[in-house]
Amino acid sequence: MRVALADHHCLVREAIKKVLEAFAGVKVVGECASGEEAIELVREITPDILLTEIIMPGIGGLEALHRIKMM
Repeated sequence: MRVALADHHCLVREAIKKVLEAFAGVKVVGECASGEEAIELVREITPDILLTEIIMPGIGGLEALHRIKMM
């Protein structure tokens, strides 16, 4: 399973990455810090799952998910 992480706190992303990659078959394939970056990341790497924070600088995670769904 290919996972992308979107959270504006670097330490949070690192912690989540370590937890997720402890599971067999899970690989974090990309990370970003804003909703805008999340949209671009999904366009570039097409992960199976995007795990996103809801409130981030710029557009939040919910708006980013809405825009990704419309792609």
